[in-house]
Amino acid sequence: MLLRDYLAISARYNSSANERLLAALVHLKPEFYYEPVLGCSRSIHGILNHVMAADLAWIGEMTGRRSNVSSPDDILYATLEQFMRERSRVDAKIISLIDRLSEDDLGSNDSV
Repeated sequence: MLLRDYLAISARYNSSANERLLAALVHLKPEFYYEPVLGCSRSIHGILNHVMAADLAWIGEMTGRRSNVSSPDDILYATLEQFMRERSRVDAKIISLIDRLSEDDLGSNDSV
């Protein structure tokens, strides 16, 4: 399997996994969603925002346009509903970026 194909499959799987995770989280009581998790100072909401910050940084690296996220600990979206809308948009952006790649692109150090 070509690296580009592997990345395309992985991006689509990641998007699908995010959809399933968020669909389950809408049933979680807000006090559990926003409360710090055992062994971690972040809440579920904080963890999701942290992952989003990393994804936005990756998109910035791929496009040559830096993210405006100042810290991986930033809360980018105040509510689960806001986060869900943006998660879907960011996942689509990741898929689009990967779909535009060629195997030659993956062998270089240049941005897309």
